Amino acid sequence: MKLVRVGIIAPSSKVPEVEFELGLEVLREHGIEPVVHPQVLESHLFFAGTDESRAEALWNFAFQSNLPVLWAARGGYGSARLLPLLAKWTKKKGKPPRKLLIGFSDSTALLEWVRVNWGWRTLHAPMPGLRKFCLLSESEWRPLLAAIRGKKFSAPWEKQSYEWLGQAARADLESSVVGGNLSVWASLVGTPYAGNARGKILFLEDVDENLYRVDRMVQQLIASGAFKGVKAVILGNFVGCSDTVPRVLTCEAVQRVRERAGANAGAQKIALAELISSPDACDLAALRETGEANEVLAHIFEAVDRECGVPVLRELPVGHGPGRQPLPLGARLRITRRGRVRVASWK
Repeated sequence: MKLVRVGIIAPSSKVPEVEFELGLEVLREHGIEPVVHPQVLESHLFFAGTDESRAEALWNFAFQSNLPVLWAARGGYGSARLLPLLAKWTKKKGKPPRKLLIGFSDSTALLEWVRVNWGWRTLHAPMPGLRKFCLLSESEWRPLLAAIRGKKFSAPWEKQSYEWLGQAARADLESSVVGGNLSVWASLVGTPYAGNARGKILFLEDVDENLYRVDRMVQQLIASGAFKGVKAVILGNFVGCSDTVPRVLTCEAVQRVRERAGANAGAQKIALAELISSPDACDLAALRETGEANEVLAHIFEAVDRECGVPVLRELPVGHGPGRQPLPLGARLRITRRGRVRVASWK
C-alpha cells in the first residue's frame, strides 16, 4: 500500500519527545510517512515554541502540495493564540489549498477556524504525541485511515444507540456537526473566533475538569446564547471530570483544641490558629456528599434541554477516553429519535 505523507505540527503545548517518538512508530506501522516540522520539538514557556513559530509551521506546511494531511502532535494549550496571526496572513496572502487537519482537545479552536475560513476538512481524533496513542485499537484506526486516504468514512460508534438526557428529539434530525473540547469552545465565546453552532449539531467533550467548572462553562454557553438555534448536542467522553469536595474543620476538632487550651482566651486563639494553619487529617471532614460523576453530568446538561429546548445525546465514545474513536467535524450527521447516530455525508 502506498505511504501517505502527513505533516506533523505542534500548535499548542510542548511535545514529550519519548512519547512522540512512540507515536511516530505507530504511524509508520499503519502506512503513514510522518513529516515532522522542526518546530515540533521547540519550547517556549508552556508552548511548543513561540506563537509566531507555531503559526509559521502550520502556514508553511499548509502550502506544501505533497502534504495533503496535517496532524497536530498534541493538545494542551495554545492553538487559539495562533488565530490572529493566521487571520492576518490569510487576509494578506490568501487561503492555502484544501487539506485535512487532524487533532482534538486544545486543537478545537484551530480545527473550527480552518474549517470555516480555509474550507479544510477536519477530523476530531487522537494525536501522536499522546501516550495512549499507541493503544488505539484497529477498530479505531480503520476510520482514521479511511479519512486520511480519502475513502468513505464509517466509525464503530455508528453501530450503537445512545441515551437522550431529558426529552428525546421530536423527530429524526440531520445537520453538520461542529464543536470539540468544551473548555476551548466556551473560552472563545465573545471573541472574533467563537464557534457558531446555530442550525448545527454541537459535539462537546472534556477531560480532568471539576464538575462545578463543567457546570460553569455550560451555564456560560446558555447565558451567552451559544445554544440558540442548535439542533442537538452530542456529548463525548468526560473522563476524569469528578466532583472534588473541599475538606473543612469539624466541630469536634475545634472543641478539642479549646478544651486543651483551657479558659485562657489568648491560649485558645493561639491553639485555633495552629489548628487552622496545620490541621491533621482527623480534624477535617468532607463539606458535603460527593456527587456521582455521571449523575452530576446528566444534571448539568439537562439544563440545555430544559432551558434552551435543545435535545442532548450522551456518551458517544469520542474524546480523551475511554473511547477514542474519530469524529469528522463539518460532516452531516443523522440522529434518530432512538439515539442512533451515523455520518450521512462528508465531502
